[in-house]
Amino acid sequence: MNNFDIFVLTAVMYWLIWCAFTIDRDTGSDKTFAKSFKSFSFIAKLCIRFVIVALLCVPFNYNGNVITVIGNAKSDKNIFSFWSMYQNAKLNAVTVISTLSYQKSDGDSASVIGFPLYQEGHRLAFTTFGFPLYQKSDVSAALLVGIAGVQKSEGETFTGLGFAFKQIIPDDEKYFGIFQFGEPVEKITITPSVIVDDINY
Repeated sequence: MNNFDIFVLTAVMYWLIWCAFTIDRDTGSDKTFAKSFKSFSFIAKLCIRFVIVALLCVPFNYNGNVITVIGNAKSDKNIFSFWSMYQNAKLNAVTVISTLSYQKSDGDSASVIGFPLYQEGHRLAFTTFGFPLYQKSDVSAALLVGIAGVQKSEGETFTGLGFAFKQIIPDDEKYFGIFQFGEPVEKITITPSVIVDDINY
C-alpha cells in the first residue's frame, strides 16, 4: 500500500471509532440512527468530524520525510509523528506516543511513551517509558523505564528501570534480564580460489 491508501484507511477507521463512541449522545434517547440521519445538523456533525480526523491523519511530505500528527505512513527517509500505529521508514521512525504499534526502520526506531507491539531498527530500537512487546535491532535494543517482552539484538540489549522477560544476544539468552551487553559475532567470509600454475583466480 502507498501512503494515500494508508491515509484513507486510517482516517476512515478513526472516524468510525469516534462515531461509534458518540452515537448515543448524537442521536439522543428518543431517536433512532435512521431518524437522526435525516437531520442536516447530524450529517454536518459527521462530516466535520471526518474533516478533523483527516487533517490529523494527513502524512505531510517534506523532502521525502513524512510528518503526521496521528497518521500512519511509509517513507523512503524519516517518519515523525505524535501518535502512530504503523511506521515503516528507510531511515528513522520516531513517535511520541505508541499504542499497539508497529515500527520498522533501517536506521533508528524510537518511541517516547507507549506500548509498541513490534519495534525494529537496524541501528537502534528504543522506548523511553513503556511496555514494548518485542524489540529487535542489529546494534542496540533498549528500554529506559518499563517492562519489555523480548529484546533481541546482534549487539547489546539494555533495560534501565524495569526488566525484560527475555534478552537475546549472540550466543546467549537471559530470562528476566535487567542489563546485558554482548559483542556481535564476527562474520567470517570464505572466498574460494583456484590455483592453476601458481596463479590465483
